[in-house]
Amino acid sequence: MEIEINGVLMQVAPLNATSGTIVRLLNCPLQTYLNPAYAPGQLIQYHPVIPPRTNLDTR
Repeated sequence: MEIEINGVLMQVAPLNATSGTIVRLLNCPLQTYLNPAYAPGQLIQYHPVIPPRTNLDTR
């Protein structure tokens, strides 16, 4: 799946609902590639954000 963390869009292989391993970086500043925290294979934690419902939602 694709997620964005700290302005870095990456492809992640999910391990569970809140963590995964980085597969590759998709869109980020060039210096991000030098940061070992964003290297492929690194474990990351994330929290999915569910947008609030509005009165316009008809579900």
